[in-house]
Amino acid sequence: MIPQSSLIILLLTLLVLIDTCFGESRINKASWVWPWDYFTRPKPPEQSIEISGSLYCNGQPLNDVYMKLIDEDAYFSDEMAKSLTSRTGFFMLQGKASDDDGHIDPILTFDHECIVNKKPRMLCHLRTRVRLHPHLYVDKGLVDIGIFEIADYPAATQETCSWMRWFLPD
Repeated sequence: MIPQSSLIILLLTLLVLIDTCFGESRINKASWVWPWDYFTRPKPPEQSIEISGSLYCNGQPLNDVYMKLIDEDAYFSDEMAKSLTSRTGFFMLQGKASDDDGHIDPILTFDHECIVNKKPRMLCHLRTRVRLHPHLYVDKGLVDIGIFEIADYPAATQETCSWMRWFLPD
């Protein structure tokens, strides 16, 4: 059996260690959540975003382009809306999401075959990801971004390939 004085010393040492690791001086109170508080704390309010515009490639409207509006998070991203562009390149996306920190990080992604940097290889397509500034788009109602020219965003465009591409020569 352990003497009572040793138990008290062990308990005090454990409390000092916990306070050193998780005390207020080491934690930003807004970002830290105790695991048991996750289910009891109130859910953050939902924020909405509504955007519309036309998608163009080198001056020509892009039709039937798959677009997604996502809320990017550190671990899991939430899909808020998805749509296809019309014959004239028009799109309209609206969605809602909530984040623990209170601010959503909206990103507009679309898969296309517009030649921006180079022509995509066989079984590949181009994906453009554009970060939407929350202060301009979130909770502002319907925002028309006008004509969105993909060729103006070469740095935001990457080639994405099917797994079958591995078996083909370059």
